Amino acid sequence: MIKYISKLDSIKNTTHKREPAMDLTKELDTIIEKTRKLVMGLPDKGYFNNFGVNLPKDTKTNFFGRDISLFIERDEKRDGQAFLGISVLHPKKDIDASVYITSGDKTQILEYMQQEGFNAELQVAIQRLSNSLKNVR
Repeated sequence: MIKYISKLDSIKNTTHKREPAMDLTKELDTIIEKTRKLVMGLPDKGYFNNFGVNLPKDTKTNFFGRDISLFIERDEKRDGQAFLGISVLHPKKDIDASVYITSGDKTQILEYMQQEGFNAELQVAIQRLSNSLKNVR
């Protein structure tokens, strides 16, 4: 009798260790907290520099992209107002896909970031953005 080895069996028997899957929830919680601390330091009125907080470069994700960034951009038309957004960088090209999530003054942005489903909302946005980058050749 001949025993056939399925592809799944051969994968299980290899000595290669797979890297543990990244817990995106924990990583996003980390960059959300860093962003919140930076937003708290923003002035209520006047000029401030735009900034972003990235996932660590060596972080392995299941998304099509090499860098994920939560960012704040000031609103040029309204003093003391800003936009909160998420961005995913293409894995091979220097282009990104991004979306604004909310806008308002720093208090409104901080309140939005503290909502219970914010992390899950970011994960859905990241998935959509990374899927949109797959079409870029």
